[in-house]
Amino acid sequence: MKSTPRKKRLLPVLLIAAFSVIVVVGITLSLPFVLFNINTMHTVSNFSFTDGYARVNADYIGYEDTAEIQINVKIERKKFLFRYEEIVNESYTSQGSSYQNEFFYPIDKNGTYRCTVTYTVTSPDGNDIVTFRDVKVYRADEYSSHTHTPGDILTVTDPSSPNKSYLRQSCTVCGEVLSETLIVESSKGLAYQIHPNRKTCTITGIGSCTDTDIVIGTHIDGYRITDIAEKAFSYCHSITSVEISDGITKIGKSAFFTCSSLTKISLPSTLTVIENSLLFDCRKLTTVFIPEGAQSIEKMAFAYCASLKEISLPDSIRTIGNSAFNNSALERIKLPSNLTVIEESAFSSCDYLLQIVIPNQVTTIGEKAFSHCYMLESVTLSESLTEIGERAFGSCRSLKKITIPESMTEIDSYVFTYCESLEEVTLPDTLYRISRGAFENCTSLKTITLPQKLAYITREAFYQSGIQRILYNGTNIEWDLINKDTGWDKRMPDYTIVYLKGEEHNFSYTVNEDGATCTITKMGSRSNTILAIPETIDGYRVTAIGESVFWRQDQLKTVILPDSIQKIGFLAFGQCTNLEEIVLPNGLTYIETGAFTGCENLTSITIPNTVYYIGDAAFESCKKLKSIVIPDSVTDLLQGAFENCHSLETVSIGKGLTNMGKFVFRNCYNITSFNVNAENTAYTAIDGNLYTKDASTLICYAVAKTSRRFIIPETVTKIEEAAFEFATNLRSVSVPASVTEIGACAFLSCYNLVEIEILGSLTEISDKTFYNCFELTAIRIPDSVAVIGDSVFANCSKLQNVQMPDGVQTIGQSAFADCVSLKSILIGSGVQKIGSHAFNGCSFMTEFRYNGTAEEWGKIEIGDYWDSYIISYTVVFLA
Repeated sequence: MKSTPRKKRLLPVLLIAAFSVIVVVGITLSLPFVLFNINTMHTVSNFSFTDGYARVNADYIGYEDTAEIQINVKIERKKFLFRYEEIVNESYTSQGSSYQNEFFYPIDKNGTYRCTVTYTVTSPDGNDIVTFRDVKVYRADEYSSHTHTPGDILTVTDPSSPNKSYLRQSCTVCGEVLSETLIVESSKGLAYQIHPNRKTCTITGIGSCTDTDIVIGTHIDGYRITDIAEKAFSYCHSITSVEISDGITKIGKSAFFTCSSLTKISLPSTLTVIENSLLFDCRKLTTVFIPEGAQSIEKMAFAYCASLKEISLPDSIRTIGNSAFNNSALERIKLPSNLTVIEESAFSSCDYLLQIVIPNQVTTIGEKAFSHCYMLESVTLSESLTEIGERAFGSCRSLKKITIPESMTEIDSYVFTYCESLEEVTLPDTLYRISRGAFENCTSLKTITLPQKLAYITREAFYQSGIQRILYNGTNIEWDLINKDTGWDKRMPDYTIVYLKGEEHNFSYTVNEDGATCTITKMGSRSNTILAIPETIDGYRVTAIGESVFWRQDQLKTVILPDSIQKIGFLAFGQCTNLEEIVLPNGLTYIETGAFTGCENLTSITIPNTVYYIGDAAFESCKKLKSIVIPDSVTDLLQGAFENCHSLETVSIGKGLTNMGKFVFRNCYNITSFNVNAENTAYTAIDGNLYTKDASTLICYAVAKTSRRFIIPETVTKIEEAAFEFATNLRSVSVPASVTEIGACAFLSCYNLVEIEILGSLTEISDKTFYNCFELTAIRIPDSVAVIGDSVFANCSKLQNVQMPDGVQTIGQSAFADCVSLKSILIGSGVQKIGSHAFNGCSFMTEFRYNGTAEEWGKIEIGDYWDSYIISYTVVFLA
């Protein structure tokens, strides 16, 4: 830099005699007079003349946590004796742990000049001041023509501290300093290997050195140090600080690996590569000086530095390697402006890192680069970014907002998986592909805008995200053209798509065999809530809604179908979760499997008296339906047709029904009564419960009835599967001798059932028959029973007394699991098999009474873990 000198008033300086002598000597020798505040900071300053300018070099190295450096340059021209005239007085401010600059000031008069450079350093320890002073004579004619000859050069060693000195070469004619070399002696006892040239060496280890504060200087025992060997100080647990002098160009891999007491290290300015694992697991390290000029930080260089909260990286760094700061304690870091690559796991598991700004030169962020940075709240991405690796920000649970730059065309797999606080995502118009799991489990993400150029959304891209609204920057037709893998929106909540550039009702259809009618096969997604299907399309009469045409059209609230519709296909309106009203046409004959499954806001439905077929799960999970009328026209009502309709209270069945599948009303735990047309030839209702016409099979008990006791009619020979499931008001049930079959789960979750009397001639008690009957205290198993199925009495936590006949041959898996009140049980001699986990969790069981011999017991096929979590028990042989 060049500056015009400013004239100020003269400052008369009266020096004491002793000090005057020193100054005179300094002038005579043309040597600088330097005051050093030892062990705090170091300066290398120079004052010379060149081509009509006074040249001042200011160079500082000091505290790593320096807040501010104030540099003052003052140049004075001697007027008379000790009187000087000030011609330059300039101040400069800098920050950081080092400073280097060169200043030029025009000189137009011959004379003797004095230069004073004062460094004032603000640090945690207070203000330190270092002053450099030098006096030189300027002669314009000499400096324009003078050349340095060997005979004019003087070499002097200038000590600055006990272990540091400067080797200076200066011209005795003009006083110019030609070179200046810092010599720093290393800690005594360090091990080293001398090179073949017998002048240089490599530091190889701690040797016999007992210092805890290590100095690796420019020289040791007269040899110049060029490098530090691999693993040289690894596992040196006594070292607390390391100062490495300039001139060392290489520090080998793992050189300070697991130095567990190391708190501070200063790396030399001549170092360009921070090698692999250099400071790995230095768990107390808090301060690191990385010099300007370093170009790369290699693999795991600072990994597991559990106390390293902050680090300053010079702008010369271009690459941060694999796991470089993995599991460190970084709270903040400014990445270098010239950085281009952040490699795999570079900052993974930096639990305390709060924010990160990726410089604009960065083109690649590697896999898992910032994964599991749990406190990372803010991320600013590079505008040059072309690749973000898989799981790069996975499990950044505090990240709230992200903007993907225009340079990106693809979001890789799982990049933002489990970013549970992510609320806002801005995607670029250039985005072409969103890969698998990219926004998986982003549960706070409610709205996302997808660009018009998007061509691929792979499976589970938004798996279990919280997205409720998708804003698509295109039309519904363009949305339909996007290649969306099956399951791309798996386990997402009910969502709405809004088309920011409008939409069209683009029905697709196929012409039926008659050539005059058609079936709607596809429709572009839409945002309006009311849908009226036209009676004709392109002149063809619409008679059917095809498979999954309106699947998951969440925005739909009202649907009006024309009278021409005869069939509603498989899953046609499935998962239209906001559908509240649909008018079924009088010509409708066929409602296919799952046609309205999951329409959980549908409060009522009127089935026309033209319908004859209602398929499997047709109205499954329509949770707000309160009543249903099956018209006389219906002949087939298939499995699970109204399963999980939790609000259903009354059911009326017409005279035409002849074929009813299993579990039609399963888990409809608010049903208070069934009504069946007296003319129906297949089914009937007795006291509000559903039976076959001859009352031989009890199909479904009205589980919300308030009765506490129920006696099954003696006409019944079979109790259908899940017939009493969730009959929570029942306390007592009597099963007559006529019953020969009880279906699986028949009394499952009858939470308050205390007593059950079984008089029938059952041969088997099916799986989970009394599962979760928490209040059941005793059971007598009929003599005819040969098989006790899987989990029959599981979780019957109050069951204390079980009478098991000798005829039982099989006790199924988990049959009595978690019957914690059961202390003793009699097992008949006929038992041939005890399933795995049969008595698992019967923690208070003390004895198994076996009606046979020890030899016979040994022949029983007993499954794994049949007696798990039983503290102590005895098998008593009764034969």
